[in-house]
Amino acid sequence: MKRRYVGFAAVVVVFQLAQLLFVLPSNADSFGTCPPASPCIPDNYEHTFCYGSSLDGQSNMKDAIQYAMGNMNDQTYYYKNFVSSCGSSTDVKWADGNLGVHVYGSWACDQGLNNDGYCEGGTATVNITRLDGELNKQKTSCHELGHSLGAMHDDNADDCMKNGPVDVGHKTYSNHHIDHINSRTPHA
Repeated sequence: MKRRYVGFAAVVVVFQLAQLLFVLPSNADSFGTCPPASPCIPDNYEHTFCYGSSLDGQSNMKDAIQYAMGNMNDQTYYYKNFVSSCGSSTDVKWADGNLGVHVYGSWACDQGLNNDGYCEGGTATVNITRLDGELNKQKTSCHELGHSLGAMHDDNADDCMKNGPVDVGHKTYSNHHIDHINSRTPHA
């Protein structure tokens, strides 16, 4: 009996040592380390937005975008400001575009970076033909807007930064992403 106990204790000790030596990486997403072609940290807290002409007559999509902008306003330090005309100083120009079969939206900082390396403005494109129902329109709008605020994909998240369509939920940011978004102080 004593020998069996010693053997079991040795296995436990080896297992605990293995846990210390082989720590698995965390699932935390990176923040502010966007691909070079698409920097994603905004230049200020006022997040102006407009609708491109490709969204004319798309009231359901505009409602979903309004939801996402309101959600940003409620959950983060950023605040929305709708502008009726898109210009070079608009932070987010919303557009519809055919992005391919399995692409539901995209974000591009196409106005370039300021001298401090912050995004001056960009285009959030949604692939309306691929977005079934109000939930996925809201989720995708929240997702692309999240990229404009510096949030990255997190397929383990129970929020809108998860990739792809969803059946329930995922229309807001998790506390994890809110902390990331709010931790960045843009230049005014």
